[in-house]
Amino acid sequence: MLMSRRLRAGCAVLGTALLLSCGSGDKRGIIYLVGQSDQTVGAYQINLKTGVLFQSNNALAWIGTKAKTGSQPNVLLFNPGKTNAFIADAGGSGAASDIASYSVNHDGSLAAGPVSKLNSSAENPVALAMDPGGKFLFVANLGIPGDQNCGAKGPDPAACHAGISVFSVNGSTLTAVGFQSSPGGPVACDPNNSQSCNFLFPLLTGQQAGTFSAPVLPAGLTVSNSGNFLYVTDLANNIVVGFSFDGTSGVLTPLPSSPLVVGSGPSGLLSPPIGNFLYVTHVTSNNIFEFKIETDGALTPVVGSPISAGVGPTVMFNDPNAKYLFAVGTQSNQLLGYRINQVTGALTALSPAFVSTGSTPVAGTIRSNDVVNGDYWIVVSDFAGNAVTTIQFINSTGAMTILPQIIGPVAPFGIASR
Repeated sequence: MLMSRRLRAGCAVLGTALLLSCGSGDKRGIIYLVGQSDQTVGAYQINLKTGVLFQSNNALAWIGTKAKTGSQPNVLLFNPGKTNAFIADAGGSGAASDIASYSVNHDGSLAAGPVSKLNSSAENPVALAMDPGGKFLFVANLGIPGDQNCGAKGPDPAACHAGISVFSVNGSTLTAVGFQSSPGGPVACDPNNSQSCNFLFPLLTGQQAGTFSAPVLPAGLTVSNSGNFLYVTDLANNIVVGFSFDGTSGVLTPLPSSPLVVGSGPSGLLSPPIGNFLYVTHVTSNNIFEFKIETDGALTPVVGSPISAGVGPTVMFNDPNAKYLFAVGTQSNQLLGYRINQVTGALTALSPAFVSTGSTPVAGTIRSNDVVNGDYWIVVSDFAGNAVTTIQFINSTGAMTILPQIIGPVAPFGIASR
């Protein structure tokens, strides 16, 4: 009932031309889209019967008021309850990196909340992940590509800008998780006493960094479906790095089995909500590695891994029932689809295996059509095309059908749905 009131309110603010469409009785959902150029995040209604996003003059028409973000916003992530959202602001030249927080207004639009600066030397956040309970927010910081303070030629954790930031979550309020090094591993410390706390968890120890040739370059991260495990890709060294995290403090501890050498150019990571599997896209070797996550967090390759994934696959997402996995082909302008074997973790390409998107897709989201055992709408942000692509997905067959493309904000990036 609350969502229904929100959507009716959203229709009212869109103008007379759209009120006729809103009165049709069709159910509505909301798609959220980050505009990197104008540094905003807007909420847009989607007709769950037709998949059509509401528009005016052939462009997306937003609900209420767009919320402001910081400089170079990229990833958008909702908490599990869809009550709060978070955006990674990379900062850009001369600007500070941060995480912007949002709550949901009655009309479904987002209201800007606190902005959390990245502590220590962390810079350029490029990926966000949250544990299933919504207690901690994990941030992968790209840092400065080629920074020798983060590499084998001179590892210096105090000066390295790349690594993992951790925040405890209370609504839209984030509190940085600090740690101290100890013989038994990292331990929590008082975040108000910055002189005794570190706030950027290094991707590799100094000893580990000495075995790899390049400075670390974090690209993607995800939290395991079961067990307190966090995984991060290092694009430069072709490895996946694993951590366990303390369920009370959020402090990260490197897994004994980590790091794991994988394919060329590991980028995106996904652990679906059913089964205990991890999938890794590789933007250079153009495939997806499939792993089973063991009880100690170690990764065991699935039989038949890896599987082909077009050209330049990056981020992934799944349907709510974890029957399907979708990979965004940023370099090939495609969305690739796979069926997940929920027993073995093996992926099988759909037939056809992909559909075309707009130019340079960078993220995607999936929304149920709200029919029991029904189908889905997939919406992809086309960064270079300044548009969004909507795809109808048939749950029973895996068929994907493209809808007409719609002009979006300039340089659309992060996307999510409610």
